[in-house]
Amino acid sequence: MRAFSPSRLAAYVIGVPLLSAGIVVTIRADLGVSPVNSVPFVVSQTSALSLGVASFAIYGLQVALQALVLWRRTTWKVPLQLVGAFLFAWAIGAFDALMPQRAADGWPTSAGLLAAGIALTALGTTLVIRSNLLLAPPDGVVQAVSTRTGWELGTVKIAHDCAMVAIALVVGLAAGQTGLGIGVGTLISALLVGYAIRHFARGFDALMERNEN
Repeated sequence: MRAFSPSRLAAYVIGVPLLSAGIVVTIRADLGVSPVNSVPFVVSQTSALSLGVASFAIYGLQVALQALVLWRRTTWKVPLQLVGAFLFAWAIGAFDALMPQRAADGWPTSAGLLAAGIALTALGTTLVIRSNLLLAPPDGVVQAVSTRTGWELGTVKIAHDCAMVAIALVVGLAAGQTGLGIGVGTLISALLVGYAIRHFARGFDALMERNEN
């Protein structure tokens, strides 16, 4: 895999807003937040922190986790993810401010927003990871575990998202708000985003192989 190419830079530039929009669209579906943003959401709702600031704080912890997972295989790209974390946190905060707070109106609209959120999150995640540039820290954790274990990216993504949901439940319980932000949409996202990434990643890899050879 090339470290840099114009096509990979384009993938990253497109992937960042797609992933950020997917997170906020899933929240607006009002069926539960996206798994990847479940912990920042619960923290923002139980503290004085905004969603963007809470996201950046959690991202910092995820960067540290990657360093532990990769250990001696850690490269300069891992701490540099803090720059990417700032970009993602800013983009999430911007989309959160711009999108109407009550976007969903009934089950059909909620289901449509959830489907859109899952698709945007999966596609954005695939583009960012496969760009091989600055990863979002949650995606960096997924890639780090996949690299160390050899497990398929989509499989690790599903496990990561389920772990985030479990942590969010514990944080909400500690704050006296059991299940805050967690709903049927969260569980569906935890299973389907990783599944969609498997297919998006295969298609992206085939496209890049044709373009770079």
